[in-house]
Amino acid sequence: MKSGQSVYWSARPNELTLILAGGERVIVPRSKYAGAIGSLGSAYAEGRSAEVAGISIELRLVIHLLGDLVEAVR
Repeated sequence: MKSGQSVYWSARPNELTLILAGGERVIVPRSKYAGAIGSLGSAYAEGRSAEVAGISIELRLVIHLLGDLVEAVR
């Protein structure tokens, strides 16, 4: 799991792109959205960071990524 870096993202209906501060991009296909949403939701409920596609998402960003991901699949 990669951590200690800033993470940015772009959530679209067919893919989620996680962008690390160094420019590395990790693509999460729509077929993996259910797992990502579940991971983010349980992390938020438990007050901890989450892991999505091997990338650690800080607690302060979890709810924002979760909201963007849910909005993308509506």
